[in-house]
Amino acid sequence: MGKVDFYSNKTVTARRQHECEEAGCVRTKVIRPGQQYVRLAGVSHGDFYNAKLCLRCDRMHRQAWNFFTDLCGEDEGPPLGGLLGWLKENLR
Repeated sequence: MGKVDFYSNKTVTARRQHECEEAGCVRTKVIRPGQQYVRLAGVSHGDFYNAKLCLRCDRMHRQAWNFFTDLCGEDEGPPLGGLLGWLKENLR
């Protein structure tokens, strides 16, 4: 994400079917009605973004971001939708 001007993270319950937007979703990428998911929105480097992630992918994304920030002391981490590729690139 990098320089974040605005960030919103909210856990909500799906009223209709959605798709987890993490490219390497460990589930079937489907968020079914009645399931909880995380809705993200924000502005980073002047660009607006929004995404829906299943709870498992959101948890993995946050853990990877926190691990990298703690390890390197930088405010850069995996991009939304690119967690697996980022992990492969940065954890060699």
